[in-house]
Amino acid sequence: MRAFGCFLCFALLAAAIPATLAQNNVLVLIGSSSVKDTHSQFFDDLRAASFNVDIKSVKDKSLKLKEYDTFLYDSLVLFAPKASNFGGDVSNQAILDFVDSGKNLLLAASPDASDNIRSLALECGVELDDKGATVYDHFSHQAADGADDPTLVATTAVVESSAIFGSNQPKAPVLFQGAAATVPSSSELAIVALSGEPTAYSADPSKASPDPPALPVGGGAALVTLVQVGKTFEIVFIPSAALFVHESEADLAPSLRDGPQ
Repeated sequence: MRAFGCFLCFALLAAAIPATLAQNNVLVLIGSSSVKDTHSQFFDDLRAASFNVDIKSVKDKSLKLKEYDTFLYDSLVLFAPKASNFGGDVSNQAILDFVDSGKNLLLAASPDASDNIRSLALECGVELDDKGATVYDHFSHQAADGADDPTLVATTAVVESSAIFGSNQPKAPVLFQGAAATVPSSSELAIVALSGEPTAYSADPSKASPDPPALPVGGGAALVTLVQVGKTFEIVFIPSAALFVHESEADLAPSLRDGPQ
């Protein structure tokens, strides 16, 4: 199911990028060098689909999205959920300007995402759960290391849309480990592409759970959200690092719930 989650992420990003683009240049900002290994299948899938993938540290002092008035990339992928800031000329406002110009953004987060990443997500129309909150499902999950792990949530709640997936509508369960998000009612152009099963809920394991729950439950727990900016879905928000990991890479990152740095 990790492999299928990796496929889902690739399909969502590919769907957000028009096929008419001549270059399909993708900038990937990572918070840890280990991401090159744990997410290598995802990067390989992009390259196999003729994307030019440029991977750089989120702290690189030479970072820039455009030179003079010309953007250097068509898409930006952020795999640095704990980043308190960005290097070079990249900032939250620069990223928003990038998206507003018609470019694409894939933003990954985690339960302990920084205030900077949370603010960026909110500006994009998605609100991440309270810091430390994780998605649980005691009825639909997968074992890890021989023991049941309710944070390894298995869900088939994928939106049915030929506009997004074409003829490759996902059928198999997707394995998710990470945080949940909510889509405010004011975010009219956001659609939840993957949500939790009815038995899923979000909670902070270090705190007592209120009754009734104060955080998202069931289908209200947005696990993958798409946001339309122009005529297409240009923002993909996924509050999980494990969703990008192929089964063959799982032993490189036994627990990605908190994501890379």
